[in-house]
Amino acid sequence: QVVMHILLEFITDSAVSKIAEEAGEASKVAAPNPVKTYAESLPPLEELFNTYKLDSVSSWMLCRPIFQAILTEEKKGGQYKLHEGDRKKVVRQMLPEEAWKDITPTLFDTFFSFSLYDMYFPETCYETELTRLKDTDQRMAQKKKSHQPG
Repeated sequence: QVVMHILLEFITDSAVSKIAEEAGEASKVAAPNPVKTYAESLPPLEELFNTYKLDSVSSWMLCRPIFQAILTEEKKGGQYKLHEGDRKKVVRQMLPEEAWKDITPTLFDTFFSFSLYDMYFPETCYETELTRLKDTDQRMAQKKKSHQPG
């Protein structure tokens, strides 16, 4: 799965696409759109999940670059017709019915639409809080030692 993820990142990397577009403009040849090429070769989410029996995480990992392209290129429209179906209908099939009492298809869809690179990690806040907790732990350990009968 890790190798598949790395390959997907490379194939659908926007920087690689931009370089290809610039090279295409320089040679007056239209550069291929790697995401579009990828989308044309990949079955829709519903088919990956139902026909090929991939788990929901793997299905989404494979389709994520296409769904992100659909969101960013909505104005152009129509490039990804095979993958523009009703995802909420497909999503409902991916979890047991009782799971939908606690989450919505929109939340599920949004969660799986993001990659780890989309997540923000406030490193300085984390480090500050970690230091504060370590200091508190040390103070409590010192208090415990000073209150024990020796």
